[in-house]
This record gives sequence, structure tokens and C-alpha cells, in this order.
Amino acid sequence: MFLLDLYKNKRNAQLSIITTWVLVGLSCIAILFDYYDYGFFQRIVAGEISEEAIETHDFYRTTFYGIHILALVAAGIFFISWLHTIYKNLRRAGGLQSYNEHWTITAWFVPFMNLYVPYQIVEETYKNMQYVYKSEAEVKGCANIGWWWFFFIASHAGHRLSASMFKNADNLNGYLNSFIASIIAFMLSITGYILIIYVIKTMSAEEKNLADFILESQGVEEDTDFEPQV
Repeated sequence: MFLLDLYKNKRNAQLSIITTWVLVGLSCIAILFDYYDYGFFQRIVAGEISEEAIETHDFYRTTFYGIHILALVAAGIFFISWLHTIYKNLRRAGGLQSYNEHWTITAWFVPFMNLYVPYQIVEETYKNMQYVYKSEAEVKGCANIGWWWFFFIASHAGHRLSASMFKNADNLNGYLNSFIASIIAFMLSITGYILIIYVIKTMSAEEKNLADFILESQGVEEDTDFEPQV
């Protein structure tokens, strides 16, 4: 007799949460960098900073943002891997899906689709997992999914705006305004990161409930590999 089981996804959830917390920490440091640069550029214009100090500052700033980009890539890979697996588990459990599971990866890189499809996949995964083992009246939504996506889009727009302002700045006020925009963008990013950590934990808990339901319906004991991390 064939026993249905879900793909293991606990490790993906753990790695996604850990790397997202790393991004929270790096974003806090980035805010301090921008705050420091706000005064640093004023002192450059006033002639109080030497060329050597400027070169040293640029080296540290470039190194930090290189680390930040690597952390972003790692967090993105782990999150997409987690989402891809949980979406496959939805299909494996017989839940309804609007997309082929490969869109959990591709949709992030397709213009215009990446503005909505990843959010829709996350939202429908959370709800449709519940429909498999709950009555319609028991199914609950998760408002934090919508809020996460709002802050995700807003922060990306903010970072693009601040980078454009910095690149096109031709006076001190232009640079200072770009630092303010960058600080706001990182604050939006931090909020979005904290929300997605909550979403991952919430959906992982539902994934475990679904796995336990499937195994219990087949007379198999609970699968502890689906224990959510808190």
C-alpha cells in the first residue's frame, strides 16, 4: 500500500528564518551607516575630511554592502526553496493551486508578474493547506501576508529611489536627501523581514498540521520533522 507523505521542509524554514534575521541586523547597521554618512558628507563639503579618510570610508562602505548583497542572495535562495517545497506539498496533499509549482521560482524574475504572483502563491498556499483538513468555516486568512508584501514592494521602491537620488545628486542637499530616503527604505525592509519571519512560522505550523493529518488518516504516527521553529 502506498503511503502519502509530504516533502521535508523544516530545514528550508530554519535557514530562511536565520538568514532573514541576519538581514534585519545588517539593515540596522545600514541605517547607522546612512546616519553617519549624513554628517560625513557635510564635513566633506566643509573641507574637514582628508582624502585618505574618504578612501577608507569608501572601502568600508563598499565591503559592507558587498556582504549585504551576499546575505540578500542567500536569504532569497532559502526563502524561494522553502516556498517551492511548501507549494509542492500543497499539490501533493491534493490542495488547489493557481500555478504550476515552478512559478514559485520563475515568477520572481518575470517583470510585472513579480509584483503580484509571489504574494498570490503565498496567500493561496496558506489558505488551501487548511482547506485540505478543515471545514470552510474553520479556514483563516493571514493579514500579515498582505502587510509583508506591501512592505516588500515599498522597500524595494524606496531603495531604488534612494540609489537614483544618490547617483543623480549634484549638490550636498541631493546627497543628504538620498541618505534620508535610504534610511526610510531600510526601516521598511526591517518591518517586511520581521513580517515574513512570522509568515514562515505560521505557514510552517499549518504545514505540520497538514502532514500530521495526512499521516494520521493513513494510520501513521506524527512526523516530528515538521515541528515548526520558534
